[in-house]
Amino acid sequence: MENSSKFVAFRFSVKVLLVVVFVAAAGFGGYREGVEAGRRQGPVVPKDISDTKIYSRDYDVSDLATSEEELKILRDAVIGTAMPEQWASNGGMAELSYKVDESLLQVSHVWPGHIAVVRFLRIFREFAQQSNSFEEAIENTCGNY
Repeated sequence: MENSSKFVAFRFSVKVLLVVVFVAAAGFGGYREGVEAGRRQGPVVPKDISDTKIYSRDYDVSDLATSEEELKILRDAVIGTAMPEQWASNGGMAELSYKVDESLLQVSHVWPGHIAVVRFLRIFREFAQQSNSFEEAIENTCGNY
């Protein structure tokens, strides 16, 4: 009789273990989805927001540009459209570079500049869904920014 009660306790333990693993997996999955959604939504507002302080942030553009050529075109379009006078290549202090392996735009800019970049990327995402090519989406975004 003792032997069967040990077996019941063992089955119960396996059930509890499976439930705990399932709950943990759901929690980690939700966390990952939240992090990815946060990256897509744009900059996190800093506590000490200032129009004169330079903030650095990476923007995930893996859904927009997949090659080095597309990242370069996207970078040039942002520099030419979103507050163009403030980028270092145009005599300003803001910098924009890209990482091909991670499909990231790396932006160092004042807060209003980050807002301009987020706005540009949002408009580009809208046109990218409707356009036939990457170049057409860039052209439409720059013309409608």
